[in-house]
Amino acid sequence: MKRKIALMLALVMVLSLVPMSAFAASTNRVNRVPVVADDHKFTDATTAPALRIQETDSDWGGAKQTFRLSLENSEWREDIEKVGKTITENVYSAEVSVFNITRLTKTTIQVEVQATTDKKAWVSIPMLVDVKDSGDIKVTVEPRDSAITGGTYTFARASAGKALVTIEDSVTFGSGSEPIKVIEIDETSLGAFDEDKKIRLRLPSDFEWITSDLKVEFKGGYSKLNDANWEEVNKADKQILEIEFSDLTTTQDVRGSIFLKGLKINAKSDAKFGDVVARVTGDVESTELLVAKYVDYGVAVKRDGDVREILAGRYEGEENDAHKLAKLVIKENIEGSLLPRNLRIEFPEWVKVTEVKVNKAKDFTFPTTGSKLVDFSTNSDRNVVEFTPEVDGKGDLELTFYVSVEADATGDITALVSGRGLSGEEFEVVLGKALAPVEVKTTVEDVRVGVKNQSIGNITINETKAGALKKDKVVEVELENGFVWNAKPSVEVVEGDLKVDNITINGEKLTFKVTRDSDEASVIEITGGKVDLWRTLPQGEFVVSIGGDALVRNNGDKKDQFDTKWVAEAAIANVVTLAPGEIARQEAAFTIGSTTFTVGGKTVQADVAPVVKNNRTFVPIAWTAMALDVNYVWDNGTKTVTLFGDRTVQMTIGSKTMLVNGVPMTMDVAPYVENNRTFVPVAWAAIALGVDYTWDAPTQTVTFN
Repeated sequence: MKRKIALMLALVMVLSLVPMSAFAASTNRVNRVPVVADDHKFTDATTAPALRIQETDSDWGGAKQTFRLSLENSEWREDIEKVGKTITENVYSAEVSVFNITRLTKTTIQVEVQATTDKKAWVSIPMLVDVKDSGDIKVTVEPRDSAITGGTYTFARASAGKALVTIEDSVTFGSGSEPIKVIEIDETSLGAFDEDKKIRLRLPSDFEWITSDLKVEFKGGYSKLNDANWEEVNKADKQILEIEFSDLTTTQDVRGSIFLKGLKINAKSDAKFGDVVARVTGDVESTELLVAKYVDYGVAVKRDGDVREILAGRYEGEENDAHKLAKLVIKENIEGSLLPRNLRIEFPEWVKVTEVKVNKAKDFTFPTTGSKLVDFSTNSDRNVVEFTPEVDGKGDLELTFYVSVEADATGDITALVSGRGLSGEEFEVVLGKALAPVEVKTTVEDVRVGVKNQSIGNITINETKAGALKKDKVVEVELENGFVWNAKPSVEVVEGDLKVDNITINGEKLTFKVTRDSDEASVIEITGGKVDLWRTLPQGEFVVSIGGDALVRNNGDKKDQFDTKWVAEAAIANVVTLAPGEIARQEAAFTIGSTTFTVGGKTVQADVAPVVKNNRTFVPIAWTAMALDVNYVWDNGTKTVTLFGDRTVQMTIGSKTMLVNGVPMTMDVAPYVENNRTFVPVAWAAIALGVDYTWDAPTQTVTFN
């Protein structure tokens, strides 16, 4: 019982929120909207516009419906009360038993309607009104507790003059003369523009009419009139076109129309660029007509549509909407502005164009496949597009560019449009905005070299928009060389609906998989990170890099790919001093085949072991440098490793020549690289650095003293 009461209360609450008009039971409409003079009188119920009110679902029932009609810009005529009494033809349906109209004020009437219950009823109220002003003539239905739908309806439009003057459209031209569009003169009401009438069209002082091809056509109620009914007067003043009409009489029960065709305008030598507006006066409603736009030779280059956001590092395919910029529009102001020479469109160096589509090519000719632009060239970086179109007419071109953005780039994606076809002009248009897929924030902790299990700062990864991290792809969080993850940190989504899993560490790299992409921009926090540090790191700040194919999918060596593999970097640790109590050049022992070694009696875990190759002992240079407290630099381009101790020693992979303080020495074996680790001959490294060492054959151990 309580549940039923609760449901009933909920229904009552819902119904109380629904506007009462939603239950209104009539369909209202005006049968026509004539254009009339601002003093017109609608006196005939059979020709006046009418407001038809029809019952929708027999909801009026047998109850009397009482409502009001209020006017705007007009007044009710007194004979409106005759409607339903002496005026009954086509004003209500057979289902209506009562229909009364009472004129309450000049602008308001009250209507009473009563109908039978079995059929839909209707009433049609003629708008017997006197127009009092120009503009829209409106009637408002006020339901006043009836089942009639309320609303406001325009039933006429009034003009201040006897006729309205309009033009089809404006034209654009650049010099000399130009034909304009057709000018139309319409009566505001039947017989309003009659007998003898005059019209004047005045141009600005630096333009003049050319009327040699002027033709006047009479239509509608004037259809039987001809050239004998008009004459151009005052021909000496070319700035003014003045036409006198005579014996204008309508021969049909429709309003008359006059069309002026074949007119031209001419720009004088000192004409100013801009809109050319003709001032219309005479026996018509005074108005202004935009007949033309006078422009200089030139080309308009602009964007069509809103700037589009492109995620940096993203790649979904050549024509995917994720890579689509706003349309670029190149349009001639007047014919002949664009020369038949090359056009060049250049984007920032961190943008690569993957596809170009032609959305519109009015009067342009160049090869396309479907909508694709095919005959264009790009530079090696694919951020510049060049093509040479042929233009036959007033050219209007719209292009859509699909682009890929370098992983770490942000900012406006600007198209610089230039080329010989633009006569040296340049245009910059912003078509897109490169958006970083994530923002990375960190806290920085002080750390010491040669110390294991040290805390580093926390890492926060904020998606800049939902779905920035791709599902079933991996995020990589990589520390700099010399930092090694000691154990898995906590990786947790603290905001949003993103899900991650499969957290792994390997050396300096932490990875996790996105198992669900986000519908709400999410936040990931990486906390509790512990690292081991090599002894060879210099003092200063070190960064963490964020990437992986969940974020970066345009990294590689293909033509539309970039070298950049990280979307963001941020400081994570600050190396301050040597490890407490550590002294340089302590005894260090390495055993063949073992990934652990000792320094000063302490055991250190490495990731590779020393080996014997060609009867020579080789040690991994990174761990050896750490043990001997010397710095080293690896140059991937030249494949050289340089040690900095008391002496500077340089070895090249595959070469038996070693440089000691710049002096060459010949070794009997050469360094090599295996599994991304550099191995050097221990004897020659010790000799070069001036470090004593011993070899213990039974234990296969080399000890540096």
